[in-house]
Amino acid sequence: MRDVAERAGVSSMTVSYVINGRKVSEKNRAAVLAAIEALGYAPNPVARALASASAVRIGLLYQEYEGRTHGYLGELLVGAVRASTDLGVQLVIHRCETDPHAASSSIRNLIRRGVNGVLLPAQFAHVLEGSTEFATLGMPAIVLAPGGATVSMPSIGIDDFEAAAAITKLLIAQDHRRIGFLHGLAIHPASRTRYLGFISALAEAGIRHDAELVARGNFVFKDALPAAAELLDREDPPTAIFAANDEMAAALVSVAHRRGLRIPADLAIAGFDDAPIATQIWPTLTTVRQPLAEMAARGVEYLLGALNKGEKSRPPEHIEVPFQIIERESTGPRLAL
Repeated sequence: MRDVAERAGVSSMTVSYVINGRKVSEKNRAAVLAAIEALGYAPNPVARALASASAVRIGLLYQEYEGRTHGYLGELLVGAVRASTDLGVQLVIHRCETDPHAASSSIRNLIRRGVNGVLLPAQFAHVLEGSTEFATLGMPAIVLAPGGATVSMPSIGIDDFEAAAAITKLLIAQDHRRIGFLHGLAIHPASRTRYLGFISALAEAGIRHDAELVARGNFVFKDALPAAAELLDREDPPTAIFAANDEMAAALVSVAHRRGLRIPADLAIAGFDDAPIATQIWPTLTTVRQPLAEMAARGVEYLLGALNKGEKSRPPEHIEVPFQIIERESTGPRLAL
């Protein structure tokens, strides 16, 4: 901080005021920010948290996807805002792209804004996992809904493998044998984990996995539309389809309606997340409920605990929360031919 102050020609107190968002002249603010950029200075997040509990700031990275609804992000925000309000900490939301350079740059930006710890949706953990640059920043972090335990970072989520297997077993119990699968975004770890749970349940039931009944919808409604059409255009189409999130399942419902298919009589459809869209479409969607808001709230609590203990990082433990299978109108027994 003294180096920044010397380079900017101001006092250390002025540097502190700029970092903490307090009022200073625009001239001094510009000089301090330029010095911070030139020197690569980052305040110690743990020391700042210990100095003033009321100044604790928790960051949340998010990415926008063209054509995607914001149910997933909305649930995370609800939980993070609720916990931040209850615990008296500030929540700082930062938009970011999912590549290593952008993610690292965003973390540095959050540190400059006085953030002490960060909530990472799974796609950001994927690009930051094992990053030496991220490790040297000393920023406590926790991964939300990772789709499986992360190697080098703490995380909190459900057992995606078992959840996907459970909902696949529900479809099998309804006498479906040709079951399709809509993949999520390739970069997202949960996409692969849910797929593995799906094929595990098929194998356990003695059902041959047919690669022709798999398509990729990237977790996005607009991408899932052609993927759904691809599955339903098969010479021997599936009688049931499991989509790796509710947004893609909603796209399946839309395509099925356009083709005059009855749900679930002609086609059973299941999703994942229990996002708001699951009960906003007709028929309502059978899905896996993962408590995203609870995960985000517990993530804020976890980070605050780490900061109060003066820890720059936490061991890569995984906190598992329970999931539920929510059975609604979009699934049912396969009709005999």
